[in-house]
Amino acid sequence: MLQSIVDLCRELTGLARDLLQVFRRRTTGTEARPARARVFGGVVFLVIPLLLVAAAGFAYGLGKQPAEIFGEQGQGVDVAGFCRSYGFPGNTLNSCSSQVDLNAACNWQHGRSDLRVHFDPQAGSYPGRAAWSALCFDPAGNSVDRDGISDMRGFCAKEFPSSSQVRAVVLDDQGEESESGGSWVCQSKIDMDLACAWQYQNRDIDAREEDGRWSCYQ
Repeated sequence: MLQSIVDLCRELTGLARDLLQVFRRRTTGTEARPARARVFGGVVFLVIPLLLVAAAGFAYGLGKQPAEIFGEQGQGVDVAGFCRSYGFPGNTLNSCSSQVDLNAACNWQHGRSDLRVHFDPQAGSYPGRAAWSALCFDPAGNSVDRDGISDMRGFCAKEFPSSSQVRAVVLDDQGEESESGGSWVCQSKIDMDLACAWQYQNRDIDAREEDGRWSCYQ
């Protein structure tokens, strides 16, 4: 790229000299024409530096192409690596995710370590509602609550304290949020600008989406 700029500069300089020589030959023989030649020469050598500055700016712009490292999702932003850095083992295109350990959630909510989750056998009468029917039982088989795990959002916040936007949702088999059944997941939306800054260790990088694909630009 640098060599191309140098070559361009040489060509522009040579062209300016040729134009100046032609103009001087045409203006020879009068008293006024030498003055015009000096003016023309000044204009030529004023324009040339401007052209060189423009060429350098264009080359600099070319050097600012997206800095891309293709992640597991085939994007310029390494969303999988970013999510792992926050402790999330999985991700979708726009969110970090981790399936909830319901036994751990039961024990966290009740301040115990011996509880296990069982689903309400009557949940089968309500298609897709099994995810909301989890109840916490002690080793003797007694239910310790009537409403199941009531603070799933709080459990997710405890599991991922560095993610302020984490929430608890139910996702279906396609990874889409659903009210008709699925599994509890702790999920946090990805800040793509922050992901780019993490990926390249540079705060002066921002993310842009083009044709459904995220890339990092500086």
